[in-house]
Amino acid sequence: MSKLTSANTAVRTRGGKTERRTSTFRNLISEAALDINAQDELGRSALHWAASLGDVKCAEVLTQDPTINLRIPVDTDGRTPLHDASIKGHMNVVDVLLKSEEIRCHVNAKDNRGRTALHWVAEYGRDDLVRLLVDRGADVSAGDEYGDTALHRAARGANIEEKDRGGQTPLYQAAWQGHEAIVRLLLDKGANIEEKDQNGRTPLLWAAERGHEAIVRLLLDKGANIEEKNDDGQTPLSVADNNGCEEIVRLLQSHRAVKDLELGVGVEEMENKEETGEETSA
Repeated sequence: MSKLTSANTAVRTRGGKTERRTSTFRNLISEAALDINAQDELGRSALHWAASLGDVKCAEVLTQDPTINLRIPVDTDGRTPLHDASIKGHMNVVDVLLKSEEIRCHVNAKDNRGRTALHWVAEYGRDDLVRLLVDRGADVSAGDEYGDTALHRAARGANIEEKDRGGQTPLYQAAWQGHEAIVRLLLDKGANIEEKDQNGRTPLLWAAERGHEAIVRLLLDKGANIEEKNDDGQTPLSVADNNGCEEIVRLLQSHRAVKDLELGVGVEEMENKEETGEETSA
């Protein structure tokens, strides 16, 4: 049995205690002649196997070894160890891998289907892993071989109205982060445009506060209520004004003026001015 085969076997063995397996593995990789970067017939390295099996200890040993190559080693499917850990839902291993700066730099690496780790966890509905990957730099706008983003994959079977601990829906998060295409997708899927978070903020109010003009325009075009207030009594217009978002202020004011005319608001006032001979325009 070769040393490489021994190393792979040590990681892959399911029986026995994890501590014993990890100890065996440490002893194997301490041998100078052992190439821990070697890959098997499927292109899988020892780190691939540790990630796939959810072995946190072995993953830690490997990622801390000074001789390991962490620059996107891929198997025959084009998958990295991060792909494997994510697909299997091994949260702790994903966390270990992402502590490596080299792995974080390639968090958006794509497999042969054009999918990132984020695509897979989004499709499988693993919100905890989605948050972890996004927090570590995963690109929610990355497209796969069909142009689908992670949210496209999630939207096929996910509850688009599901809220996180802060009462925020996917639409709210997309509006907050400024992802116009994702906002449009969610609205097309029927997401509630007026859903509020635990502070009473709507997607429109948050987009206005963050200065995302394109998203504000899109939400207005889709019928978002410009007068909806948060728990502090603030409207989209007031938060945009407070934050110095002049373009959004003008956009909201223009939208309000059009709505007022459509509803006949101000017509009586204009008629009264005409009867008294006052100027109705500048």
